[in-house]
Amino acid sequence: MATSTLNLLGTVSQINPPTNHLRATIPPMFDVATSRSKSKSQRDAEFRQAYYSFLDDCKWVLPSGDTVEDTFFKAYFAKSTPPQVRNAIGNWTLLVGDSDMQDLFHPDDWPAILARVKPLPSLDLEIAEELVQRFGSVTSTAQLVQVLQNCPPIDMQAPNASDRRWVRRVLHHFLELHLQQKFSNITDVKERWFDVNIWGPIIDGCMISLPGVHLNRSELVSQAYVLRKNRNRTDQSGRLQTGPKVDGLFHAVNNRGIEFGIIESAPRLSGGETSSKWLGDKTKMRKIMRDIFVQLAIEAKHDPRVVKDLEVVAYTTAGMKMQVLRMVRPTGYVLVVTEDQPVTVPQEITQFSELLLVLGLVLKSKAALTRSVAAFQTRFTGNEEALLDALLNVGEVPDRDGSQLPFSADTP
Repeated sequence: MATSTLNLLGTVSQINPPTNHLRATIPPMFDVATSRSKSKSQRDAEFRQAYYSFLDDCKWVLPSGDTVEDTFFKAYFAKSTPPQVRNAIGNWTLLVGDSDMQDLFHPDDWPAILARVKPLPSLDLEIAEELVQRFGSVTSTAQLVQVLQNCPPIDMQAPNASDRRWVRRVLHHFLELHLQQKFSNITDVKERWFDVNIWGPIIDGCMISLPGVHLNRSELVSQAYVLRKNRNRTDQSGRLQTGPKVDGLFHAVNNRGIEFGIIESAPRLSGGETSSKWLGDKTKMRKIMRDIFVQLAIEAKHDPRVVKDLEVVAYTTAGMKMQVLRMVRPTGYVLVVTEDQPVTVPQEITQFSELLLVLGLVLKSKAALTRSVAAFQTRFTGNEEALLDALLNVGEVPDRDGSQLPFSADTP
């Protein structure tokens, strides 16, 4: 039966759903010869070709009978689709926290989408109880001094010893900041002050014990982003394209090209979470996150048992505020981005308990990174078939099949 969809001009027409016979007449993926940023018409064509390369039995089917991919295709060419939603759809990315994107779906489908999104890991109960019982009632520097002095030694053999030592270090650090009255006036301090004095001890300090991963802090370009931008480059006559810089990259200790997450930081923003800088940073991060996820899937030979457990984690900070973004693949060709509730490091010691919430979120997001790294490291372990296939085909350029994730759009 013919179904209504939207053509490239945004007008309604009647076409038949794509079939296997139709797919056979269409190139598997549209790629222009140049690796430069593509025009809108080129991006639209590539988006359409990606959609027609999808296998029906690999799409994300919803309770209404619609698929996420079909819904995205219709919305991409609809004039009524808000620009930020079309931008995300062009990158085959679903934004859980966007009400305009939610409006694209049948009311019964949205809860089903949310149910497929992997939640953050639980916080270690022993650490949570210690934070609440020892530090939950602190409202003055004198109280904090006394509690820290009375803390018992940490069992160095305990599985959570590293995280518990980190908690103590952070609390001692913030005690010193309060004793030296460093929070008395931070209106005019620059971005790096927050990186060094606030987020360095909190984020970087926690990630020291992240197994097999470095948190590299500088203005860096994601290697996954560069690989996507230059994937069609065949000679050295044109310049190698680079990409936007971020303020931190999580990558494998022994391989800079294997990335797991990013950090983007900013100074205090007068507009808060609605400022152009905050919103723009998140748009940039989501695209880089998808490039990282797709590159991890490529490295894992698109092994479904590995890809289903991958997740890319990103931190965005602005002054004393932090938000965690995660990207996962529940099923199908679309990746999902979740945005956890922002948390704020308090300037006043009377609000000290808010710092405990920040520490809890960092620990939970670190656990998400840990399980993603562990899943990636099993890409050959215990799977003789996958390893045999990799050995037999080593050195060969793999054919792109219809079950692989599409690349992000090559926007300017």
